[in-house]
Amino acid sequence: NGEILLRDWNFDIIKTNFYSYTEADFPVINHHWLSGIIFFILWKISGFGGIHIFFIALNLATFLIFFRIAQEKISKGPAAILALAAIPLLAERTEIRPEAFSYLFSGIFLWSFLKFSENKITFKKLLLILLPIQIIWVNTHIFFFLGFAIAGTFLFSKNFKKILLTLIFLIVASLLNPFFANGLLEPLKILNEYGYLLAENQSIWFLENYGIWRPNFELFKLLLGLAVITFIAVIAKKKASFSTLQNFLLASGISVMAILQSRNLAIFGFFMIPVLAQNIENLKIDAFLKFKKELKYLSLVFCFLTLFLLVSTNIAFSFPYWRNFGIGLETGNSAAMEFFK
Repeated sequence: NGEILLRDWNFDIIKTNFYSYTEADFPVINHHWLSGIIFFILWKISGFGGIHIFFIALNLATFLIFFRIAQEKISKGPAAILALAAIPLLAERTEIRPEAFSYLFSGIFLWSFLKFSENKITFKKLLLILLPIQIIWVNTHIFFFLGFAIAGTFLFSKNFKKILLTLIFLIVASLLNPFFANGLLEPLKILNEYGYLLAENQSIWFLENYGIWRPNFELFKLLLGLAVITFIAVIAKKKASFSTLQNFLLASGISVMAILQSRNLAIFGFFMIPVLAQNIENLKIDAFLKFKKELKYLSLVFCFLTLFLLVSTNIAFSFPYWRNFGIGLETGNSAAMEFFK
């Protein structure tokens, strides 16, 4: 896609069923066309290995943002324990896909709104950070609506008017795509007449009923249950505040996405790191927070143990798409393409 767009400036490739012989003129909305250009440029410079390293860097940057948010709430040790629990969920999505941009942009949005609510960045700076990202986001991946959702969770703060204005600006900025209003509304329509039960679009329970099981399914249930329990405990102890409401709205939205579609387990894992950190901080669990220093070293031990198990056993291959280690294409990845050529 990126090669044809840059070479011919032929936008039919993103507006029609370009690769079809029998239905080539069928109208299509390619909501991730800019990702194709970015990946093509990277491929020209450094091949598939370069794209792979770029994808890893995107995910690592995202992880560090969410980890940093959690760390600022409960310090490195406890935050690291939560992060280690979420990492296997991130391994659900190791294929190189445009959704990595959504993960990164979601983290930047959450960090920016938190800093604004803490009066650490100005309203002008908030707009300068978010509006350019939103324009890029709406053209790189369909999860751009998460920008609206994250902004919406902050509406009940003392900065209601400015957050509402930011939300309006984000919606207007999202019109800057080749499809204008249709591109903005595509997330509401994409599953209509999908015509095929794609596995990643099904719920965990649907997959389990069909005999598909992975350890991450149980980890997801565990973290979801932990989130529910900690929210109930925060409310029961009368520790609830605006941050609790914002945290609850955020957790609810991301959890519903993961419940409905297994493809969202990774983004659920990212968000659970700061969500659980905030709840633990609100609960002031002395037994947990008293040993912050020890937890930091314990998390390092767990990290090295996990790394050792990954490279010395077959545990890694229980995750989807992990068939062998390495950078770039797997053996045989291009065989079908070569056959057709």
